[in-house]
Amino acid sequence: MGDAPMLPCHSCGYKLIPPTGRGRMGRDENFVWHRDACKCRWCDWAWEESADVFVCLCGAVSKVAVDDDHAYSVKASAPPGKP
Repeated sequence: MGDAPMLPCHSCGYKLIPPTGRGRMGRDENFVWHRDACKCRWCDWAWEESADVFVCLCGAVSKVAVDDDHAYSVKASAPPGKP
């Protein structure tokens, strides 16, 4: 995923969260995941909402939030074992 866009840290804007993979909207209006290396004209980078958290160099803790066709990073609680 070398040329993949990254979601920025919610606090400082540092490119922090890599995409989950690539995919497209199917005929039934459901999202269909495709091959990670896919470069077909129908697929685009996508993020999947999960419990995973990402700790930025600035110390902020972010996670992915998705609504409709948009993914963005939001503030998250610290990962287990971290204050």
